[in-house]
Amino acid sequence: MVEDYTDWPIRAELAQPTTRYDHDVLGGLPRWGELSIVALACSACRNGFTGSAVRLPDEMVFEDVAPRLWEVDGEGPPEVVVVESHRDHGSRLAVWAWRDGLVRIAAGDWIGQPQRWLAPVAHGDFDGDGRIELAWVDRPHVLGDLVFARLDGEKLTEFARLPGLTNHRIGDRVILSGSRDCGQGPELLLASKDWRDLMAVRLTADGPMARRLGAWSEPALAAALDCR
Repeated sequence: MVEDYTDWPIRAELAQPTTRYDHDVLGGLPRWGELSIVALACSACRNGFTGSAVRLPDEMVFEDVAPRLWEVDGEGPPEVVVVESHRDHGSRLAVWAWRDGLVRIAAGDWIGQPQRWLAPVAHGDFDGDGRIELAWVDRPHVLGDLVFARLDGEKLTEFARLPGLTNHRIGDRVILSGSRDCGQGPELLLASKDWRDLMAVRLTADGPMARRLGAWSEPALAAALDCR
């Protein structure tokens, strides 16, 4: 699984498929044991590129549709954001970065129960305070809480939560959500927990606020993300 970042010559990839964590929520996609990052077309790099890879210990896997290249610390180039899962503790969101090699610089808390997953939504300055927030859905199949967190040293620290939302069905190979700014500030777009409604969420001084945009469908989500 590969993700390219158009603004920086960087590619991230999940590799080394493994069956050591028995939890198939992604429609047959494997769990992964290795994460790698490659800097492409780098004039200072040997042979035009350099790269680094990391393998997780046997009790952990990467459990995701693809790694995300998100600018988390606001200092670019982007970090790699990916879901990690532990055989005893379930999933967490982790941030990896290039520091003369690929290193994990921060992570959220484990869900706390094996075979429980989270689905990333988006990142950005959702409340206009100049800091980057990360958003994900905690247990989209059973709980459905939208979580907001910020980078706080070596932690992704949760500071807000909104129930009743989801962005993934068991067996889907895609995560159905995203963010947009149609001129009135950033919003997150997700489904209601029962998959009936397309919902928009703003992060305000009073916390996250949701409003219904219309009936849920994947074409409706795509149109809304495109501000149509």
